[in-house]
Amino acid sequence: MRVHAILPAKEKFTKSQAGAVAMVLHDFTTGSVYQAQTLIVGTSISEAPLGQIAYKSIESWHRYFYGRNFGLAHGYIRWVKSLSRTAQPELIEVHGRCAVAGIIAQALPHIPVMLVLHNDPREMDGARTIAERTRLAQRLAGISAVSAYLVECFKDGLTEAAGQCPFYVTRFGMDRLYHQPPAKQKMIVLVGRMVPEKGILEAAQALADVLPAYPEWQFKLIGARRFTAGDMSPYEKQVNSILSPLGAQAEMLGHMSIEDVRKYQAEAAIILAPSQWQEPAGRVILEALSTGAALITSEKGGIPEYAGDHSILLKVPNSEMIASSLRALLSDKSALENWQDRAWKSQFLTLQAAAEIMDSARSDTVRYFANR
Repeated sequence: MRVHAILPAKEKFTKSQAGAVAMVLHDFTTGSVYQAQTLIVGTSISEAPLGQIAYKSIESWHRYFYGRNFGLAHGYIRWVKSLSRTAQPELIEVHGRCAVAGIIAQALPHIPVMLVLHNDPREMDGARTIAERTRLAQRLAGISAVSAYLVECFKDGLTEAAGQCPFYVTRFGMDRLYHQPPAKQKMIVLVGRMVPEKGILEAAQALADVLPAYPEWQFKLIGARRFTAGDMSPYEKQVNSILSPLGAQAEMLGHMSIEDVRKYQAEAAIILAPSQWQEPAGRVILEALSTGAALITSEKGGIPEYAGDHSILLKVPNSEMIASSLRALLSDKSALENWQDRAWKSQFLTLQAAAEIMDSARSDTVRYFANR
């Protein structure tokens, strides 16, 4: 089956710049039975694409009129129409952009289009209202999402009488990099973009309160607002000002390569992921569990689907609750080891198992389209 998978315009399908959507798509494709027939479509990139996966860059058509994502959609439509029918895709997979999926499905009605949700559609162009989501559900051949939470977000307010396409939950997976739990250091790690939604400020406030009583422990903050180096944003400066009194106990490392990130995650005894928003899924959750780190996270969005009862889930992930959870672990070695053991023993999808579920959704979408 020839598959075209379309990325959001801002996503870069490269090793050094891949965001969450690009990484998930890479994983879904690498384990897919359709890998050799899959083409990733996105904007121009300055490095080799991720893995051994074919990539097609499309220039946004009339970008200054349509914008980057709509321009990419129109550029893609024009390119597909230039191909012979036998060279056109048998499935178009649009990742993360509801309006783009709708535009392509309308322009190419002879090809099934599946929307893959990575975020809440109610906050996206083309799906904010019940009427818009109803039209999409009627026009598309399938809708999948990386968590059941996101499926429910899309279905919010929709009626069965509206005539909906099939929905699929296609959670992403992760392979363990270690055969046994890696040796842990007295280190707390937080990996995430430096934006308020990730709860980094709340974590910094908690650490500033807790760490002085535990001078043998260190905190490493990995991430920046953007993937490239630049001046600190006001939010980053605020976080820095809170952590600065901790001196050598706290370090802001900025954006790092995935290899370096994994090294710190492997050594971390505790990993923080205190999301303040309704996190769609959270790749860092699986990364933490796969290394056997005690995980403190939040009961937001799709996180519980991935974290289960193998992490400390905070209903209210404010600085006081984070600080309380940290003290409970830092002051009680057996409690810390218990949560590390629970994390290591957690069961989650492997990359291959996740790809197989995605492939099933792909084939079912094509089948539904052919029979509707």
